[in-house]
Amino acid sequence: MNENLTPGVIEILNPTFVNKGLDENPYEIAAKKGIQINEDIELYAVTGKFTDKDKKLIYISADKGYFSQDQQVIELTGNVLMYDDLGNKTSTEKATIDIEIKKTVLTNKVISVTNTSEIQSDSSVVDDENGLITYTGTVSYTHLRAHETRDERGSPRRRVKKKGGGGGGGGGGGG
Repeated sequence: MNENLTPGVIEILNPTFVNKGLDENPYEIAAKKGIQINEDIELYAVTGKFTDKDKKLIYISADKGYFSQDQQVIELTGNVLMYDDLGNKTSTEKATIDIEIKKTVLTNKVISVTNTSEIQSDSSVVDDENGLITYTGTVSYTHLRAHETRDERGSPRRRVKKKGGGGGGGGGGGG
């Protein structure tokens, strides 16, 4: 324990939080270090696993997180990455995951990549309960050909940009 911390603050090495209930939302959140302040915990070098409504695993990682055990909400910041076993990836600088209602809000430079497309937006909401992903702000969509890698994308003629408050559902990653 670090002696220099404020009274009532506890430093925890390698904290792990697991919920494996049958009727609950199974998840696991781990970090290299945590600082507990009352019921909430500030986490550093965060990793985690969540199960979506179809029982598929969604993995997360971030530089930092803030986990409220009472509210079942984790806020992630810095190099946030969400991905699944199918190769779908979503990256952003900030995400808030509400474990209870299975909703994730991603803000600040959201990039979602699947094996066939890339969507970039200012923000995104992943509503796992309703199977809906909404992209908002400035949104651009790039269709990738089957033989193309992300670095081999062709001319900008295939790129479609949308501006404004709407964004469609679908797309990749998230959870």
